[in-house]
This record gives sequence, structure tokens and C-alpha cells, in this order.
Amino acid sequence: MLLSKNMKKIVSLIILIASVHFFEVSAIYAQNPKDTTENKTSLNNKYSIKVDSLLSYNQFIQPIKQVFNHGAAWAQKFEPYRLVFIYFILSLSVALFIVRKVRKKRGEVPLEGSLHIANWILLLLISLAEIFYILSLGSSATWFCVPDQMGWTWTSINFVIFGLVVFNQLLSYMNILRDLQYNSYTEFNWNLGLYAWPAFLALAILSSIFFEPGIFIAIVLLALIQIIQIVVIFIKVIPKGGVGHAILCSTVYLFGAVATTLVLIHFVILLIIVLFALVVAYFFLGALGGSSSGGVGDFCPKCGRKLDFSKNCHHCNTHYY
Repeated sequence: MLLSKNMKKIVSLIILIASVHFFEVSAIYAQNPKDTTENKTSLNNKYSIKVDSLLSYNQFIQPIKQVFNHGAAWAQKFEPYRLVFIYFILSLSVALFIVRKVRKKRGEVPLEGSLHIANWILLLLISLAEIFYILSLGSSATWFCVPDQMGWTWTSINFVIFGLVVFNQLLSYMNILRDLQYNSYTEFNWNLGLYAWPAFLALAILSSIFFEPGIFIAIVLLALIQIIQIVVIFIKVIPKGGVGHAILCSTVYLFGAVATTLVLIHFVILLIIVLFALVVAYFFLGALGGSSSGGVGDFCPKCGRKLDFSKNCHHCNTHYY
């Protein structure tokens, strides 16, 4: 309980400092977002932050954007093996699914022994494969869901398969974290580190739209919270599980979190596109259906009463086509 209270105080302090820094830089950036190196003095006497700090943020952000869009330069040599990565990831996902079903048949009792070891090894392998795959292709990682390359039929099938892989991995990841904690012979909370990832994504997306230097603050804040989470794991696990198991818990947690977050980013982007396309198609087909029926909707154009399913107005004894 004492550790939990102290941890909340530390996290609150980090968030407060980051928020103050974020709004300070936002104020300066809003005053002159296109300032050049010719004006490197303070933009406001209230603040001591100079334009140099903004430039340093951009120098940090640009490589991240480069990797996200085009992949890492050192990993692009793996791009020709993208199909190998796809089949490898699918095979591991099926294996994780089988283990998850075995766990479910046992009444969701935490796994132990060889099956538990096999489970976290599978998660590490699929996480590493996904990280290498995404780093090698960047934003083109979801090429299998592009109609121009795959056609609409295979694009639809691949999108469903992709969604199932993401869903299966998320459930398996949470199960493995519970199993790791159980085999550590102790109890601790993963929520601080886990909830930081979706919070980071939300802040990073908002920053990329309204204020790019905020991405740097989001990354620093995420890193600090993850460090706190790892410290909590070591403090709790070492007394009963040992240093080796603490390292194992931390490694599986971090690699699983990074890989799952990267996969979710790409899937959510696709999901937004699909939902937008469905909404557009719905309104388009609705308008097309209305025009093809001669302009008659659900109500009689003569008396204004509602038509039945066969387009009949019982008041006017009229049928509309």
C-alpha cells in the first residue's frame, strides 16, 4: 500500500512537470510557429525557453517520422522477406490461439511448467517478428490490405485475418502477464505501465495534429512511466522469484507492449479508413435508392402519411414504385 501511494505521487509529479513544460512550449510555439534561426532569442520575457529548444524537438521527431513512414534504414534489407514474416507471424498467432484455448479449457487457471514457458516464448517470437517487420516496411506494413495490390476480395479477407491476429495477440498478452505474475509467487499491478501506452498514443496523435514538439514530451513521459513500472516489477519479484524471473517479466512485458502497440496503430488506421468508407457507402447507397424510387421516400407525397413496406398508401389507395 505504501509503495502504491508513493508511486501515485511520483507519477502525479511527472505528469505535472510534463504538463507545465508542454504548455510553456505550446505558448511559445503558438506565438511564432515558423520562427527561424535568425530569431533565437526568447519569444516572450515570461519564458526562458528559446527557439533552439523547439529545433531540438524537431531534430528528435524527424527521425521518428522517417521510421514510421519509410522504415528504419538498417531494417529495410528485410523488406524482400515480407511474405516470410507474414506467414511466420500467422503461424505463431495460431500457436498462441491453441495455447489460449487450452488455458480456457482449464478454467483460466494460470499456466505453469513447459506450457507456460512455450507460451511466453511464442509471444517474444511474434513480438520480435512484428517489430522487425514494421521497422523494415514503415507505413507500407499493411500492404496486404491495399485494394490496388490485392484486389477488394483479398483485401477484405486480409483485413478480417489481421483483426483476428490483433485480437488474439492482445488476449494472449494479457494472459501471459497474469501467468508471469503467478509464477513469480507475488502480486503487483501492471496497470500503470499498460495504461500509459494508449495514453501515449492519444497524446502523440493529438500532438502530431496540433503541436509536433508534444510528441517528444509524450515519449519522455512514456519512458519515465515504463521505468517506474520496471522498478515495481523488480522490487516485487526479486524477493520470491529472483533476479532472473524479474528480468524475464520485464522483457516479456516490454517487447509485448511495444509490438502490440505498433500492430494496434496500423490496425486502428485501417479500421478508421474502413469505417469511413462504410459510412460513405451507406449514405451513397441510400441516396441512390431514394433516386431510383422516383423520389418517393417513406411518406406519401399526396397526404404525407407513412407508406407500408410495399410502398402503399392506404389512405389514398395508391401504390408507389
